[in-house]
Amino acid sequence: MQFITKETLDKYVGDKSIIELDVILDLIVHEFGISMPLESKPTDEQRKKMTKAISENEEIIEQIRSARTNRDETFSSYSGDEDDFDKLVLEVNDGRL
Repeated sequence: MQFITKETLDKYVGDKSIIELDVILDLIVHEFGISMPLESKPTDEQRKKMTKAISENEEIIEQIRSARTNRDETFSSYSGDEDDFDKLVLEVNDGRL
């Protein structure tokens, strides 16, 4: 297991009671040679905009239909949740999207 000493940690954070994320990431990059991209979860508003953009794009809808038609039965699903994927495909096929 990799570790740092308290002295090294103090070099980066000092005596702060609140440590900013970029300080922690800088410490990880410099001390461990590990780089991590930051990603945040989309907000509800962003999720709604993405869903709307996808549902209004006929090419994407056709890809979903094609994926369902050409689905390899030995592969469990094309998304992280098979029930959600099946629900989406049904909505697409029913013309609700």
